[in-house]
Amino acid sequence: MRHKKLWMTAGIAVLALAGTGIWALAAAETSVTNTLSTSVVDIGLENYRSVDGKEVEFTDKDRKIMVMPGMRVSQIPKMTNKAEDCYVRAGIAIDGKKEVERPLSLEDISGFSEAWVKKGEYYYYKDILKTGECVPLFDTVTIPSEWGTRHEEGSVKDHYTLNDWEVTVRVDAIQAANFTPDFESGTPWGVEGENHIIQKCIQEDGYEFNVYQKGVPPEFTVVYEGGSEKLITSQEDFFAGIPRLLPGDREEGTFTMKNDGERKQTFYFRTEILEEQDILEQIILTIQTGERTIYEGPLNARELQGYVTLCSLEKGENQEVRFRLTVPKELDNRYTLNNCKVKWLFRTEEEPQPQKAVPVKTGDALFKTVVPWAAALTAAGAAVLLVRRKRGKRC
Repeated sequence: MRHKKLWMTAGIAVLALAGTGIWALAAAETSVTNTLSTSVVDIGLENYRSVDGKEVEFTDKDRKIMVMPGMRVSQIPKMTNKAEDCYVRAGIAIDGKKEVERPLSLEDISGFSEAWVKKGEYYYYKDILKTGECVPLFDTVTIPSEWGTRHEEGSVKDHYTLNDWEVTVRVDAIQAANFTPDFESGTPWGVEGENHIIQKCIQEDGYEFNVYQKGVPPEFTVVYEGGSEKLITSQEDFFAGIPRLLPGDREEGTFTMKNDGERKQTFYFRTEILEEQDILEQIILTIQTGERTIYEGPLNARELQGYVTLCSLEKGENQEVRFRLTVPKELDNRYTLNNCKVKWLFRTEEEPQPQKAVPVKTGDALFKTVVPWAAALTAAGAAVLLVRRKRGKRC
């Protein structure tokens, strides 16, 4: 045991004198929490009728009215946009209980505005239906005047009486963002199954939808302050300027890294998923500094759970970092109204200063510089010799 203590003492003596050659990296950390939300396309359909110039709700009683030939029935189907700006189209189906020579048809429905265009089996609304807006489809159903009875072989026979007719309106909506209909085409929305898929909105009433007012996003900076040796962020969320996401969206932004310290700093970042949602695997995050792509892949990738280098900055330097969020066009209604939280953690490390070469010195300067090192090395050597000698005697 004594031999081991002598050896340890010598080693510590040398390290104590050489302490100026050991560098401990100084580090600082900070974090911000980003909230991302996906939006939804949702429309409502209500039926009204006009009474003395005022619109009132079309009730079950109104659906069972008795009609006569030539009668004009007020019926006003209205579509209301409950969510994101969208385009709408409507299909009208007319069914009778009995087949007749002159059935009720689309020719008997009137009151379409010029904003509606008939293409194939649908009526397309050419304008964007804004959030909260409503638009009527038509306003009148006219019962054919030829409905009635006729004389046949000496008797009167009913041809259209005691029949039931149903006028059914089906409405579809598609997001206005990242989509441009071609109203010169016979299929303005493209071919269903190839260009789009109409799905039922899976969100029921009960969600809140507030209109997003897009403005200039606030400047986001991450600054290393040399005096406090801390990282400071200027905002709590650098996704603050990003609206609710829709299929096909490409949202871009920037933030700036700054070094206000005295020494060169290397900046890093990583992510931590606070609220996991399937949408995180679909959103593609791209991060670039200058021409260099630092990362491109899913927002919830494991690669981002460990620190990734952003840049190294000398005193007073700054670096703009660009990021982009890309949402696939193929995203369907399963991903609507997803809310997820991602924490971004930033870290800096102070880079060690390179060791300077020791100049050759003479006289007193040489004595002050070299002698302490020589003494330390001699002491270490003496300790080693002492150990060896004592071991030799015991053998």
